[in-house]
Amino acid sequence: QQKAFKSVKRLNFLGYKASDNDSVTMKTELVKVKTILKDDKYEDLMEFNDKMGKILVKYIGDEDSAEEFIILGSNSETGFGIVRILGNDMKPEEMISLVDAMKTVKFDESKLNNIMNFYK
Repeated sequence: QQKAFKSVKRLNFLGYKASDNDSVTMKTELVKVKTILKDDKYEDLMEFNDKMGKILVKYIGDEDSAEEFIILGSNSETGFGIVRILGNDMKPEEMISLVDAMKTVKFDESKLNNIMNFYK
C-alpha cells in the first residue's frame, strides 16, 4: 500500500453537483463520462458500491504498469466525481490493495471538507 501511495504524483478532481432543478443534465453528463470510459484504452480494474454510491476504477496501461487511473464515483442524490491519478510505475494490483484499504480505514474526514462541501 505504501509503494502504491508513493507511486502517485498528481491527482485531478472534477465534480458535478446534483440539482433538483436539473437532474436531466446531470444524468446526461454522467452518461457522456461513462461512454468515454468505455473506450478500449481504459482497462477495468474494479467496480463496487459503497456508502457514498457506485465506484468504478479503470486504468490506462497494462497489467504490469499503469500510466493513469480513473476513479468515477456517482450518486443520484449528490452528483458524481472523477479522480484522475497520474504517477510513476503504478501497479494495478497495488492500487487494488490501496483502494481496498481505503474502504475500511478510519481517517479525519475534515481533511476532505472542501471536496465534500462541493456536494452540499
